[in-house]
Amino acid sequence: MSKAKIQKMINNAPPSWLEMFKRYKLGRKPTVDRLINTVLEHTPTMASSGERGAAKYKVPAKVRKEAMKGLELSWRHNYTSASGIGLVRAMQLVVKPKIWERSVHRMKAYFTRHEVDKQGEHFGDDRKPSRGYMAWLVWGGDSGFAWSKKMVGSKQNPKVSKHSLTNPSWKSKRPTTNYAKLKPNQKVIMYHATSLTDAMEMVYGFDTNKMVRSKYHSRGYSYRGMYVSPRPLGSFGYVIFKLALRTNNLHGTDWSANITRPSDPQYDKKESRYRKKWSKEMYPDSFRPDLSRTLLQKTEPQALYRGIVSPDMILGIKVSNEDWMSREEFIRAYDADDINDGFDVSSPNYTIDEYLDFIGGGRDERERIIATVHRKMRYDRDPDRRNDNVERMLNSLGFGVSAQKAFLRKFKRKYGTEPKKNPRRRRNSAYEQRAINAGADPSTLEIIGEGGEGVVFTDRTGKVFKVGKKDLYNEAVALSVLAQYDYAPQFYGYDNNNNVIVRDYAKGRVGRWGDDLWDHYQMIGKILTENDLTRPEYKEESFVILPDGRVHMYDVGFVHLLGKRLVDDLKRKDPSRITDSMEAFDYESDVIAAVNDGYLTKKQGREMLSRLANEHWRNAGLDILSNPRRRRNRDTSNIRMPSSWDLPFREGSVVQTIMFSTKHFDGRQARAWLHKHGFKAPKMDKTANYMRYRQFDPKMFNKDSFRTLEFKKGLLAVVGIPKQKFVKNPKRRRNRWEKDSLGHRGAACKRWEREGTAGCPKGSSRDALVRYRATPRGQAAQERLFERIRRSTKGYLEKPVVTQSGTVTTYYYIVGTRNGKDYLKRVTKEVAESVRK
Repeated sequence: MSKAKIQKMINNAPPSWLEMFKRYKLGRKPTVDRLINTVLEHTPTMASSGERGAAKYKVPAKVRKEAMKGLELSWRHNYTSASGIGLVRAMQLVVKPKIWERSVHRMKAYFTRHEVDKQGEHFGDDRKPSRGYMAWLVWGGDSGFAWSKKMVGSKQNPKVSKHSLTNPSWKSKRPTTNYAKLKPNQKVIMYHATSLTDAMEMVYGFDTNKMVRSKYHSRGYSYRGMYVSPRPLGSFGYVIFKLALRTNNLHGTDWSANITRPSDPQYDKKESRYRKKWSKEMYPDSFRPDLSRTLLQKTEPQALYRGIVSPDMILGIKVSNEDWMSREEFIRAYDADDINDGFDVSSPNYTIDEYLDFIGGGRDERERIIATVHRKMRYDRDPDRRNDNVERMLNSLGFGVSAQKAFLRKFKRKYGTEPKKNPRRRRNSAYEQRAINAGADPSTLEIIGEGGEGVVFTDRTGKVFKVGKKDLYNEAVALSVLAQYDYAPQFYGYDNNNNVIVRDYAKGRVGRWGDDLWDHYQMIGKILTENDLTRPEYKEESFVILPDGRVHMYDVGFVHLLGKRLVDDLKRKDPSRITDSMEAFDYESDVIAAVNDGYLTKKQGREMLSRLANEHWRNAGLDILSNPRRRRNRDTSNIRMPSSWDLPFREGSVVQTIMFSTKHFDGRQARAWLHKHGFKAPKMDKTANYMRYRQFDPKMFNKDSFRTLEFKKGLLAVVGIPKQKFVKNPKRRRNRWEKDSLGHRGAACKRWEREGTAGCPKGSSRDALVRYRATPRGQAAQERLFERIRRSTKGYLEKPVVTQSGTVTTYYYIVGTRNGKDYLKRVTKEVAESVRK
């Protein structure tokens, strides 16, 4: 919601903001993202800001709060610098989940220069703030200063985990090169080749116990481990790691990752016995003869390493033809930033509290993370599957397999699988009491979930009570509309006094990634748009798949009212009771929007705003409505038609052009990506920054429907809505749907043409063929064909085919059966009826 509030400020920008917009040629109402991507790329002298940096840092909540406060004060007091960098910096801190490394360094440099501003007059005064105070806040305030110093310090002095996997006594051992007589727990030097992208992450430690898919085998089997070699084989990767490994974790292997164990991807019992016997005869003095054999073979000597590679096991790194460098030199040279801030996510040697502090970002968030893990364990009632959801969460954070197992083991040992009940806790909290006031049974009331917008309870009656932390009126309206179309659970009502939604309990399986729910979401969006509501947020977890196959959406979040519904909602609220600054800002913005759209007169808008308790937003809204230079109320009869994207039941969008950034792709990589993903690779149109591959002519699309989407970094796509039903070859009059609806000429029709060549010349049309069948000669040929089919066929089949123009029945006859499979021939309706008789 912060992004929407900032956008409302921009749309009603004060004069100093408009001057700044004019300097960058952004218009009067630029978007938040456009401001961030334009202004922050320049210095105050309009020079380039340089590279953004590969690292991204998560912004703490305190920094976001102070930046938002600075934005509000700047908007209220008409403040911004000439360059506007500080103002847009605040937008970046509030909106973006992670910011660039360049931004963190700029923040530290600014605070260091302007720390003297704290001695100025009115610094810290919210009623009459000084320019220095507002500038200090938009850059993040005191919290931003402390955070930027900490981040820059950790970048310059990367931390190394104190829980090293290599103890000092083993680290001082000399590595062995006598691979024919290997012993347990010996130290060996091995090399691993990889890409530069993977090396950026591996340099901070990694776990090789994850299942990976083979890159060099056509079958694409999966295996566990990492290939290493006693020689630096640069043909397998751009970057080569020099590693100090234990012989206990090394195994002899072949090209398919087989280590003579039943868990191998291509295990062969007979071949494994032969390999063991042969290797033992060749190297009887080695504790793993097969490992000695594969390390000493002449062609591609190799081994499979299964275990953890900690940062201190990396002895050196070589990039292409450059000289060997240390791990620290590689980090500085290639800017391989540690996104985990020195925390080794592959190590199983941390304490459970250290794991929790890393996941939550600090000690203050530890209780919240513990509750989240307990909640994920409760999702699966089967005890054997309770770890799956937690492991998926840890895997998304980059945890290795060993670290995941260590986390679960230590978490259960200290905190158990269920949260501990506090006997001193009051039975009825404030949220529970509001649910009871709305009609819930207090004896069987149970909490089943909690989110950012409310707390959800249920009782033995089978009803669900969602108690709102924010106003839930919009969501209640959306649920009531969707329940009428059977796209939501039964809706019982909305308690306005207690802000509680009462609906039926949705019994079924919660949607997850991989379910085909997008079509249901599109239909829900169309229904809400027709009823003066915006589309909800799309999440698979918001859907429930019922046992009978129906799909219900039970969490309709972030829905906004439009038109007359918005006016009814404004009349429902009592502005004199709105004391929160953000709620007052929303109310003021909604009133102004209703006035501008012609649903309220200026007089009605002034009356609503005059009763607003918040003095600042009351005065701001009245000033806007009383400004004589503002546009008059718009005539609703002359409202501009919506674009192609806003029309209900519109056609789907189609990719018109694919654009590849020259910084991330060359021509060969671009064409390979297009062929892999099913796109055409026509002649390239190259510009200064992009390579463009046109898929379809722009004339085939509506002019106002083009949008640019980012598939991934350096890869953009221009999509649009076609003018008509999209056909890849527009010169053809009939598409495949029309051909099915007219009746496809199958094998029997071609045979009839061969039978009647005398009366139906070669190349004749279908109408001429029909006229020939009406002649005596054509009827005789038809009877001969029917008789031949009667003797050869064993039956016939009818298959309904759903096309764009309706349902068409196709007919087949069975000409034979082999190995339990029927061989079919397609025929016309007349032939099928004759066979049936």
